Amino acid sequence: MPTLEQWCNLLRVLGGELVPRRDLSRLLRLSKRAARSNLTVGQRRGWVEELYHDGKPCIRMTTEGLVVATKWPGIREAAEKTYREDDGKGRVDRLSNALEKLVASLPLEHPHFPAGYGAADARVTGGYGQSWSPVKRVNGASASELPLSALVSQALVAFAMAYEERCSVALSLSAMVVRAIPPEGRHARELAAAPGHLSALLRDGLLTTAGARRRDDQLICLSPAGRLVYEQYPRLVREVESEWRDSFGDKIVEDVRSSLS
Repeated sequence: MPTLEQWCNLLRVLGGELVPRRDLSRLLRLSKRAARSNLTVGQRRGWVEELYHDGKPCIRMTTEGLVVATKWPGIREAAEKTYREDDGKGRVDRLSNALEKLVASLPLEHPHFPAGYGAADARVTGGYGQSWSPVKRVNGASASELPLSALVSQALVAFAMAYEERCSVALSLSAMVVRAIPPEGRHARELAAAPGHLSALLRDGLLTTAGARRRDDQLICLSPAGRLVYEQYPRLVREVESEWRDSFGDKIVEDVRSSLS
């Protein structure tokens, strides 16, 4: 079976009918680069196939993919039921309702699972967003039909975009890598970063290495530029939250915050 990411960022928009490959990025709310990568995985797993119709490349699910599609709603519902049982139905309902109001207020549609621009760029829109096209939300109507996982994803991606307007480093890497490195440094194997993302941070001069030749054993330290990202992170996150309060209202943001807490 596919992972939640593979379902949300590829299979959920496909079926037995042909879908023009050029539409995949828009349907998934991803960059063309990310959509192409997901498609490659889907083809390798045997879930989707590429055909030509009127001379244009199109995508559709294979027989195996269609079997997956029939099973997936039950898997998702079971997962959400377990989540509600573990964390309390009332709490989860409050979170879902608060996120639904927030997501309905967002100006753009976003992926149903958080995704970056490409394998080596964790930012939502990438450098200048050459292969990423925004999809405007229409009256917020679609938010009422989203599962909880998609509501969480859309809110997080929107927050990441607002953060990344203020910082050249992806929110995910700022929070999970840069902020995780103390002054004395940390070994690469202890950092929650994909090899490509860690290489990008090193290449961009935000990190430095010392010690062993093997990447996993190297000591990773913040450069002066990385230290600046580390120090600015709390302020930039507060700025985004303040901007959201102005744009969407204190009550919506406070409901989301209290529900998440």
